[in-house]
Amino acid sequence: MATNKTIKEIASLIGAELLGNELLSVSDVASIEDAGAFDITFAATGRHMNAACKSSAAAIIAPTGSREVPGKTLLLVKNPPEAFAAVINLMRPLHHPAPEIDATASIKDSATIGEEVSIGANVVIEDDATIGKGVVIYPGVYIGKGCLVGEGSIIYPNVSIMEDTIIGKNVIVHPSAVIGSDGFGYARVEAQNIKIPQRGRVVIGDEVEIGAGTTIDRATIGETRIGRGTKIDNLVQIAHNVTIGEDSLIVAQVGISGSTKIGHRVTIAGQSGLAGHIEVADDCIIGARSGVTGNIKERGIYTGYPLMPHPKWLRTQGAASKLPEMRKKLIEAETRLRQLEDQLQRIEDSRSK
Repeated sequence: MATNKTIKEIASLIGAELLGNELLSVSDVASIEDAGAFDITFAATGRHMNAACKSSAAAIIAPTGSREVPGKTLLLVKNPPEAFAAVINLMRPLHHPAPEIDATASIKDSATIGEEVSIGANVVIEDDATIGKGVVIYPGVYIGKGCLVGEGSIIYPNVSIMEDTIIGKNVIVHPSAVIGSDGFGYARVEAQNIKIPQRGRVVIGDEVEIGAGTTIDRATIGETRIGRGTKIDNLVQIAHNVTIGEDSLIVAQVGISGSTKIGHRVTIAGQSGLAGHIEVADDCIIGARSGVTGNIKERGIYTGYPLMPHPKWLRTQGAASKLPEMRKKLIEAETRLRQLEDQLQRIEDSRSK
């Protein structure tokens, strides 16, 4: 439920220059398309600004340098999306359960529970686990033996955090994620698959976010590691001994095979697959549905299967769209060539008589 705020309060929060009605109050945040007469929205670009000016919104968070618009109140900032995020938190604050331990939670005596922790119904916390200050654990969560959950983290319902997993500070884990399950490791022995014991662990850095239904496997030995500030979407599979650097973005349905190393600030778009034991350099972007089977040694934008630099992929796709027409022309050219060959043959035959 949104709470009314004055435009001056909002401007002060986000450090904005205010153009327009300083006495305005707004009742909610909204997209450009859905904004009503008492809402505030944002425009990240000139194109968005044109749409926002035509909308019903009372106020617009706009890029620095935007001109005054009749009938609209503008808040000018360097980064409108960042400012809008702050306004969402102001007007629609997230309310977590109060610090308390539900009577149905099962917590082993050797577990350590910090101050101001909220533990929901039917949570299980095993021996020697440590839960930091201010952690919120929603109902149905399992936290295995020897785990550490850093202070300020939020663990949503039905998450499973298996033994010896380390979760950093201010981490968010969305419902039904599984962290620390066995890696998919087998040895082929006389036509049988023999399980290789998975005795490593998972280490999640501070301020990581892990989407619903995502699975992060424990290392065979050593660690599967997710770097600080990395954000992982829903339904992502990260295999054993993978390392992902800081501030990376892993989009839905990506699969990363074992022992692959991904650099800092890497973006991997949806449904892409990465083979095992490869390395991806810092600051790379991998387009959606790409297949990465070898090392990427230089920063850049890459797309496709086989993977190639994005400009080359665009040219390839452009050429591919013309293949039916090119095939038709080729068949016509072959037909004409055969006709010419037949004519030449008839001429040669007539001369030889």
